Amino acid sequence: MGQQYVDFFAHYHDTLLHDPSGFLYSFAKALGGDMFGTWSYYLMSPLNLLILLFPVTMLPSVLTIITILKYGLSGLTCGYFLIKQYHTTNWPVIGFSASYALMGWMVANQLNTLWIDAAIILPLIFWGLSQLIRTGSTRGYIISLTAMLIINYYMGWMIAIFLTAYMVFFGAANALPDSPFTRLTILLRWLKASLISGVLSAWILIPTFFSLLTSKTNYSKNEFRVRFEYNPLKILGKFVNGSFDFKQLPAGTANIFVASIVIVLLIISILFRHLAASSRLPT
Repeated sequence: MGQQYVDFFAHYHDTLLHDPSGFLYSFAKALGGDMFGTWSYYLMSPLNLLILLFPVTMLPSVLTIITILKYGLSGLTCGYFLIKQYHTTNWPVIGFSASYALMGWMVANQLNTLWIDAAIILPLIFWGLSQLIRTGSTRGYIISLTAMLIINYYMGWMIAIFLTAYMVFFGAANALPDSPFTRLTILLRWLKASLISGVLSAWILIPTFFSLLTSKTNYSKNEFRVRFEYNPLKILGKFVNGSFDFKQLPAGTANIFVASIVIVLLIISILFRHLAASSRLPT
C-alpha cells in the first residue's frame, strides 16, 4: 500500500479535483506516460469517490475507512444472495456472510483494496446468473458483470473464466438450478448476456488492452507449456490454516484461500456412493 497505491490515490484526488487531464496522461509517471491503464486497474472503484471528500493529508485514514466499507459490503451482498437464493434468514445468513467477508482471501488482500470489489460484486453476479437460469431474466447478470469488468478488469476476467467453468461443468452434469428452459437455451442466453456485458464495458477494456501492449507486458516471453507449475502434493498442504510465510510470497507454492473443511467434504462426496452422480461430479 505505502510503496505504490497511496501515490495512485493521491493522483486520483489531484486529477478529479484539480487537473482532469491526468486521467489520460501524466508527467509524474516516470518521464511521462499514458495513465489510462493505471486508472482502469487501480482506481475505478466507486468507493474511491470518498477520497474527494477529505484533504489528501487524511488519505491513510480514508483508505482505512474504504477498506472497512468493502469488507462490510461484501458481507452485505453475500447475505442478499443467501436470502434470495436459498430463502433463509436470521443466524445462518449472518454467520455465512461474516465468514465470507472475513475469509482468508480477504485478509490476505486487505492492502490490495482494488481487488476486494470482486468479493462485493461476485454474489450479485451469481444471483443474476441464477435469475437467468430460473426465469430467463438477464438484467441483473448483465449489470453486475459489466460493473465488475469496468471496476477491475483483472479480477473481472478471472470471474468470467470461473463463470464459464461453472456453466460447462454444472451444465454437463445436469446440476444447474431448476429451470423451465433447456440447457441449450440457458447456455445461449448466458453467452448472449456475457457478450452484452463485454460490449458495454468495451469503452474501458479496449483502450486498456492497447495500453498494456505498450507496458512491460510487451516484453514478456509468450510461451505455452503443459506442465505442473507446483508439486500437486505440496498444494494439499495449503488447505491447512496458517500454511504461509512471507518468504513464500515471491517464489513459494500458490495459496488456496479455502478452509480445510473443503477437503473433508470432497472425501465425503467421493466415498458416499448414495449421493447422486449429478451432485458428486461438479463437486
